[in-house]
Amino acid sequence: MAQISVVIPVGPSEANQRWLPEAIASVVAQTVPATIVLVDDMAGIRPAQLLPHGQEYKYFKCPWYMGVAHAFNIGVAIAPTELVFMLGSDDTLEPECLEECIAEYERQHDDLGYYFVGVRYADTGEEQTVACHAAMVTRSLWLHTGGFPVATASGAPDAAFISILLRHRAEAGRLWPVADARPLYNYRRHKESDTASKGQWQGVILATRDLVTREWRPKP
Repeated sequence: MAQISVVIPVGPSEANQRWLPEAIASVVAQTVPATIVLVDDMAGIRPAQLLPHGQEYKYFKCPWYMGVAHAFNIGVAIAPTELVFMLGSDDTLEPECLEECIAEYERQHDDLGYYFVGVRYADTGEEQTVACHAAMVTRSLWLHTGGFPVATASGAPDAAFISILLRHRAEAGRLWPVADARPLYNYRRHKESDTASKGQWQGVILATRDLVTREWRPKP
């Protein structure tokens, strides 16, 4: 079975760190082992105090505040495995999430795939089956596409990246639902989340998404 890493960016706000132990615990509880990649985005965390003894991990301390899009890009870049799952520090995974992702990858054999899972919202129990940030990617896809576009520091990097894949699927990469997009990712909605904090900038975010989608070209 293929090996996998889980990237968890941790920002500087208290909300970025409040539920981090739960996020880590959900990775440790997976039915397959995973390397945890902590990207310390000016949070000042101490991995030795957060991770259980013997847990494989990598740690990167950002020299200045990068934001979630860049932090995920860094995490994918330094991950020791081809397969990389992206997890918010305030979210959790169902125990079989990573095993299902690996199984879908081994079925498709697509190194330019974006393997997305369904999402369950922790506050309402509502489920979402459309592609979003809850996904496993490959390092090959990130090298081929450039990962989350730099311009999406304004917000919603996943929406912009998925838009690129949909419009340029013959050149960029492909979307693959995992386990029929069953909800394997538990998303915690709260007023301090990155998504909520960018709500007032929706006009800029949508315009940026359309721009980077239109202008995207494969690397020469």
